[in-house]
Amino acid sequence: MDFLPAAPPDGYGYLTEHGRRSCTLEELREAVARGPEERVHFVWRPGTGRCVPAGEVPELFESLRQAQLARVREVLKTKAFWAMVSGLGIYFFGERLLGLPFSWLVMLWGAFFVLPMADALVRRREWTRATVAETPDLGEASRFIHWLAWRRPTKTTHVIIGALLVTWLLSETAGLNRAVAAFGMDEAGVREGAWWKPLTCFFLHGGIVHLVFNALALSRLGQWVESMTEAAWVPLILFLSTLGGSLAGYLLPPDVPSVGASGGVLGLLGFLMVFCRLPARRIPRAFQRQLWQWVGYVALLGLIGLKVIDNAAHLGGLLAGAGLGAVANATLPRTHPPVSATWVPLVGWPAAAVMAGTAAWMAWTFWMAGT
Repeated sequence: MDFLPAAPPDGYGYLTEHGRRSCTLEELREAVARGPEERVHFVWRPGTGRCVPAGEVPELFESLRQAQLARVREVLKTKAFWAMVSGLGIYFFGERLLGLPFSWLVMLWGAFFVLPMADALVRRREWTRATVAETPDLGEASRFIHWLAWRRPTKTTHVIIGALLVTWLLSETAGLNRAVAAFGMDEAGVREGAWWKPLTCFFLHGGIVHLVFNALALSRLGQWVESMTEAAWVPLILFLSTLGGSLAGYLLPPDVPSVGASGGVLGLLGFLMVFCRLPARRIPRAFQRQLWQWVGYVALLGLIGLKVIDNAAHLGGLLAGAGLGAVANATLPRTHPPVSATWVPLVGWPAAAVMAGTAAWMAWTFWMAGT
């Protein structure tokens, strides 16, 4: 792959953010074992001519596993301590000091502590059981992640995140409760004729933490979708998955106002899960397992925050995105990377225009209400 940096023809060495360093094999093993402290991006060995991810080199497997397990131990130790301290604080003083409902505090506690610990436990299990025979799979997954980051800038995803930020800021100036009443998804409002609510809920968030979590997930998943397909897919998936999530929230209990981009974000995840299953896409199995792990983490968070998270909207968005993934596999050429289909921009960019108009309308409404 052309995106991999060229390397000296002889000897061993590694590439970090500070530059290249030639070394012996033993020194290379020590650098990889130091993990985040050294931040080895790529390595090279005699006769390759190009840098490669450390996971592709069998001689570095034990050092890489040592670094990963050390990182997991550090995460578990730190998160377990702060989970206990913060959990006790939330239980005895949280509502009084922070002014948030107990159910919200439990959900935030789960997002900041339980999910990272669950992820660390999964990675510990994987690396404990891994063998040097799995080095090609590890290297393939690592190379694929680097390829995704190199392939295409994610301008469309970043514009959407910017729209989320602007509408959230203006909704705060206008008053969040008023904003949710006017634009949040709720069954009663739709029945009374507020037909815009199934889409406008995408641009509203219950607070900065809610916005940041969705923006981070959207940034990662949107970048993957743009890199594997084309930019027009992102607004199309977000548009239809948001409507799918709102429909599920409308049909399934409880009937409470729902806000946030998570239905659309779960749609991106559902799309990737189905899209990547096609063997012709040549998507590494380790990457596909990571997508399923994300679904598990979302489900776990949904259980922890059962009283404040609209799990029906999450499920509806996930299924809508999965349906679009099936459409993509049925219509796009079975190549790697896939060649664009002519119909995608014809549908995706009008969906983007509708979302942009919706965000502009909401922003203007909030601006007028706040001045």
